[in-house]
Amino acid sequence: MELINNIKNEELEPGEIKNLIRTLFSEVQDLKKEKIGLKLLTVKEATEILRIKRSTLYNMVGNREIPFIKLNGKILFDFYDLKKYIERIKIKSYKK
Repeated sequence: MELINNIKNEELEPGEIKNLIRTLFSEVQDLKKEKIGLKLLTVKEATEILRIKRSTLYNMVGNREIPFIKLNGKILFDFYDLKKYIERIKIKSYKK
């Protein structure tokens, strides 16, 4: 949606329009996936996505630093929650 805000009142080149359509299509697909249901990941899969050690992930769970689901004693992670977590902790660059 940031892309849409950046293009208000500007004329777009054909290539820019194509990129905008691709971006919007991708965002719609992501929203559809979120509505379909949970994509649950195991501890192993979550550590691979986050590129951290298993013990680090368990510490994060214990400290409630990362969203998780406990189902029948098994710890699982919603893919979309991990994606949001990564966005939340991402360090943004500031250019002047």
